[in-house]
Amino acid sequence: GLLAIAVPLHAPGGRVAAGLALHGPEARLPLRRALDTVPRLSKAAGALSQVLFGGSGQDAEKRSRLGQLA
Repeated sequence: GLLAIAVPLHAPGGRVAAGLALHGPEARLPLRRALDTVPRLSKAAGALSQVLFGGSGQDAEKRSRLGQLA
């Protein structure tokens, strides 16, 4: 099967403007490995949010992590 994870990219004001996803065959991307990748994907989403939308990439990364808890 196929496994995928995604994190949001936030525009100023906290609005979700896009998503950053990673997907692959379960044989190469088992669930544990995908979940272990979420912190790095969140950090990349924060940096990309900053480049694309301005504002604080760290704030975007924090919002991404908070979304994981909901």
